[in-house]
Amino acid sequence: MIDWNTVITTIVASSTISVIVLAVFGFVAKSIFTQLLSRDIEKFKSNREIELERFRADLQKSAFEHQTRYQSLHVKRAEVIAELYSLLVQAEKDANSLANPFQFSGEPSQEEKSSQAWKSGKALYEFFEKNRIYFKPEICERIATFLEGLNDALVDFNSVLDALSHQYDPKERTKKWVEVWEKLTKELPPIKADIENG
Repeated sequence: MIDWNTVITTIVASSTISVIVLAVFGFVAKSIFTQLLSRDIEKFKSNREIELERFRADLQKSAFEHQTRYQSLHVKRAEVIAELYSLLVQAEKDANSLANPFQFSGEPSQEEKSSQAWKSGKALYEFFEKNRIYFKPEICERIATFLEGLNDALVDFNSVLDALSHQYDPKERTKKWVEVWEKLTKELPPIKADIENG
């Protein structure tokens, strides 16, 4: 006959061993899983730090390039403004010298002054046209107005020079001369001031 006590004791003992084995296996499995998970988390953190540092470096590089380009453009714009202003002053000076009603002895002839005024006016115009990209539209408009006024004054003064060479009516010639002088000394300086302040 079967000894049920022995069978039950054997089953209970083997179950206990199974439970102990399963518990040990579960603990070992959990420890291995925890270690693997920890290692993956550390690897993930390390990769994220590397990516973050790379992103920061790229961002700094991009910011530096942008700043360098902006500074370079700013320096170039300052150089263009300085050169334009120098040409503007020279053109105004030459035109004023030409149209000044008080001509002194020892000065170049009116024809020489006219040639110089046209030359400096042309240099100003050409420089402005090549570099107008560096100016705001409203400044471009003011400079264009100044150039137009300067050109008109020089054209008008050429008619004064014509009148001198053909002995036209002195009153008419003097009137025209004064008109040109007033244009140069009264109309153009406010436009020049606008350019200086713009």
